Amino acid sequence: MAEAVDEAAVLQIPRFSQRLNYLSLFANIATLLGLLGTIAGLQEAFMALDSLEASQRAAMLAGGISKAMNTTAFGLVIAVPCMVAYTFLHNTQVALTHRLDDAMLRFHNFLHKRQSR
Repeated sequence: MAEAVDEAAVLQIPRFSQRLNYLSLFANIATLLGLLGTIAGLQEAFMALDSLEASQRAAMLAGGISKAMNTTAFGLVIAVPCMVAYTFLHNTQVALTHRLDDAMLRFHNFLHKRQSR
């Protein structure tokens, strides 16, 4: 009976974190896409300084900076909740694993005490 319980527990533990890594992946991708957009916006802004007349420079510079800031903000708006959710779910997964280990230990102790009677 103890072996069956161990086998069932070993099969269940991977389910606790089966898709959890996707949240971390989404957070990293969002951050990187925000950074990529920031670089694209700054490139746009600096190209405006080089190639346009003075009357158009301010508008293009503002547009490039706006694009950079918006993409940075978008990346962070996606990444921060993903990181918070990942941390919460990861901690929950660790707690569930500990509870399962404790329950298995108590069950083994119960069986051992029963057999020694």
